[in-house]
Amino acid sequence: LILDKCKALSAVHRIFLVAAACMGCGFDARLVHLAIGHPMPSYGSESSICSDLQRLGLIESVSLSTGSTSLSWPHRFAHDKVQQACLQMIDSVELEWMDPVEDEYISASFHLAIGRHLWVELTERDEVHEHCSLVTFLLGRGVSLIIGDDERFATAELFLYTSRQKFTTANYLAVDSLVDTAMHLLPSRSWRDMPDLTLEAHLAAVQIKLILGDSGEAWRLSDEVIQNSDSLHGSHVAYAAKIHVMGASNRIDQAIAIAL
Repeated sequence: LILDKCKALSAVHRIFLVAAACMGCGFDARLVHLAIGHPMPSYGSESSICSDLQRLGLIESVSLSTGSTSLSWPHRFAHDKVQQACLQMIDSVELEWMDPVEDEYISASFHLAIGRHLWVELTERDEVHEHCSLVTFLLGRGVSLIIGDDERFATAELFLYTSRQKFTTANYLAVDSLVDTAMHLLPSRSWRDMPDLTLEAHLAAVQIKLILGDSGEAWRLSDEVIQNSDSLHGSHVAYAAKIHVMGASNRIDQAIAIAL
């Protein structure tokens, strides 16, 4: 019944609901509007789409003073079954900037499309730093569809930036996932074409692997940094990399000694 109710809505209402569902159980209507390229209301004004969906009992406003589990999101789905129904509609909505893909990749393509569009819109408003976690979440669902090297480099840089934000909150598993994605995005020629970014990604990976106790992977990444130090053109960055690796190695040795 919920799915039928959602499918009966206009195209823009359905796209809004699917994009919101992709963002999570709680969402900011302004960010949904930006992600789907739909004209949005001014600050402090309620979206007409949100008003319609609230009247239908599909979403509801969140009082931020009630300690809601939706954190800072001003809207949420009335029930998790509503969100699930909206996600089931993902293969029936289209955005003009979506990449044409096979049916099995439609969900990834939609996430990537709204992630890309939201990233562009937030960049123009100088708000990426405030919402980079959401942008990387959306991009991450479609990261396998990013082909161009320039976009892969830019996306890797965004994931590393977000990982540094997460690191300050000690959310190390999230940091590990973000850094792993950044590493995956780097093309094979990255040491040659983007040595500083590639070095930053590897050092971030060494650090988080050590924190999580994966010393074997930390060693492997450390060796890779040293093997590719020539790509750093003999700059001070190469020496900093080697010092970082040596420090990491010493910490591993100390941890082993303590354990024994």
